[in-house]
Amino acid sequence: MTVVLGVDSSLTSTGLAWLNATNPAEPEWITRRVLSKPPEDGHDLFARARRIRRIAKTVAEFPGDVEGPLCGADVIVLEGVAFASKTAYAREIAALWWRTVDELAVALPAARLVVVPPASRAKYATGSGRADKHEVLAAVRETYPAADVPQHDVADAVALAAIGARIDGFPVEQVARPWVMDVAEQVARRAMEKEQG
Repeated sequence: MTVVLGVDSSLTSTGLAWLNATNPAEPEWITRRVLSKPPEDGHDLFARARRIRRIAKTVAEFPGDVEGPLCGADVIVLEGVAFASKTAYAREIAALWWRTVDELAVALPAARLVVVPPASRAKYATGSGRADKHEVLAAVRETYPAADVPQHDVADAVALAAIGARIDGFPVEQVARPWVMDVAEQVARRAMEKEQG
């Protein structure tokens, strides 16, 4: 049995994809967006910290409406932080990422954590690490028709969950994508190297 949680972390719209890949021919998907507005007083650091905590807690509680032994996850796949980002919110984005890792470590302590660079996620979805969000969205909708993919943030999370399923030996691509094996192997190799330290 393999259950994967894909997380595309964002201050405004975090994408989540829960995937039961036990039967790869009929994968079970639950997707969601965690929307969040910035505090009215952008200078209120406590309000900004509370926003980060709320988002991370919501991620760790997803999917709360699934009952039984499949409600957790065997593998958590997070998109890594884009270190080249020049946004003014770079520190808050990094804080959200680490807070999410912390909340997931408490909620799902037995799960394996895999971190995927943004370019690897895009390449897995489209074949190109430089694909834009519209290309990723279109490719994910075509490749995983059973998943509800309303926006690009969820598309990213679906691609991340699919990477985790493939790494665990449960590929769920419904459309042939010749590059996915190479990308998954690279991600798995990097994850193993980090674990070995």
